[in-house]
Amino acid sequence: MRSDLPKIFLQFSGIFLTLPLGAQALRVSALPGISGRDGAVTLEIASPPGKEPAALQWEFSVPDALLIEAESATAGKAAQNARKAIQCRMQVNLQSEKNRFYRCILIGGVDRIRNGPVAILKYSAQPDTKAGKYGIDVVRAFAVSVDAKKAPLLDVSVGIEILN
Repeated sequence: MRSDLPKIFLQFSGIFLTLPLGAQALRVSALPGISGRDGAVTLEIASPPGKEPAALQWEFSVPDALLIEAESATAGKAAQNARKAIQCRMQVNLQSEKNRFYRCILIGGVDRIRNGPVAILKYSAQPDTKAGKYGIDVVRAFAVSVDAKKAPLLDVSVGIEILN
């Protein structure tokens, strides 16, 4: 019986380790601008074949030191290929949190969004922002399937370094 325990453990751990691989996932990256005080944030979707979403919604949690230019949001290549439109707006902060929240929606038609970049947003440091590292989080994200089923996505983060 004892010799079977390692085998059973490996079988169960293998099952649990593969579960997240079958779901959609977001990735976020930042590309700094020339000044070192601005740049762009790119959001990407990764989905297994046949599980690509028809729409996405998410929020960016941004520290007060940084601004996201919500009106500058553009659809990434994967979203463009699926003929999706993007709209982002700053949310009212009624909880007096130190972060700002921007909600983005990527919608239009029933075409599925293939893997790749779905959104690009510009960011910049506030004039009084000190040099340092800051984080932007993607939170409360979900995907919507072609049959209108909603699937939550895990939160993701990206670090941004602001220079003097």
